[in-house]
Amino acid sequence: MNLSVVIVNWKAKEYLPGCFDSLMDNLAGVDSEVFFVDNGSEDGGTEWVRTRHPAVCVIENRINLGFSRANNLAIREARGEHVLLLNPDTLLRPGAVKNMMALSDESSSVGIVGPRIEYPDGTLFPRCKRAIPEVGDALFYLFRAEGLRGIFSRNGGYTLDHLDPREVHEVGAVSGSCMLIKRSVFSDIGFLDEEFFLYGEDLDFCLRAKRAGWRVIYCPTAVCIHYHGESSRKRRLRSTLDFYRAMRTFYRKHYAPFRHPLVNGVVEVGIEFKLLLSLFTMPLRPGRRAG
Repeated sequence: MNLSVVIVNWKAKEYLPGCFDSLMDNLAGVDSEVFFVDNGSEDGGTEWVRTRHPAVCVIENRINLGFSRANNLAIREARGEHVLLLNPDTLLRPGAVKNMMALSDESSSVGIVGPRIEYPDGTLFPRCKRAIPEVGDALFYLFRAEGLRGIFSRNGGYTLDHLDPREVHEVGAVSGSCMLIKRSVFSDIGFLDEEFFLYGEDLDFCLRAKRAGWRVIYCPTAVCIHYHGESSRKRRLRSTLDFYRAMRTFYRKHYAPFRHPLVNGVVEVGIEFKLLLSLFTMPLRPGRRAG
């Protein structure tokens, strides 16, 4: 089997018709299977999938297990040579899946491929091609000062703004909202880290893959429309807490063991400060993403 698709749902039933219609169009002629994992939504999404797409393998969780754990449930059962992680609040443009698979198959060293992700208005979602954040990159991004990065570096910072989004690039990480992964990558480095409940698991997985010698590629000829953060907006307080928890987990796992305790202390204080600032200003930021 060429492809296994995994969709993890949490209260996103209204987006399922568009997501599945675009996915099924993309899967025409592809030897594939689809898994739908529901995280205790109780919104009727599971029943809709079973009725409209009876061939889909449905996994029902009684509670919200988080993004990583829910995906891992399906990944362990998946038989495809490639695994596509796909958010339910997305639309795939024609040819997106086949273009990502073709790019993945060009080289045995390519382990992960991500598409060009756009907001519904057609503008680029900047985190669909990004660097693995160092402390400096994270601070610039965290405090929304990416424009200042050019004063100190020409590498475009966390979101790699110096790279032409119309061209193929090897990058540090792509977005877990739509991410194609070779089955052999899981065999090599394991599954998604379940310490990440929501946010951060894609960065962590890409970094682990790169350290194991796999390449991560941005594919502009595959386009995915993402209604970004729709599920998160339904649980804004928890999503904000999850966002900063993920940031802390990522730093402690990958950087803290190699940094001076003083640096670690400054970073921890910075994360806590930004969390408190986000919580304080949340009523003034209707509809914005966590962080």
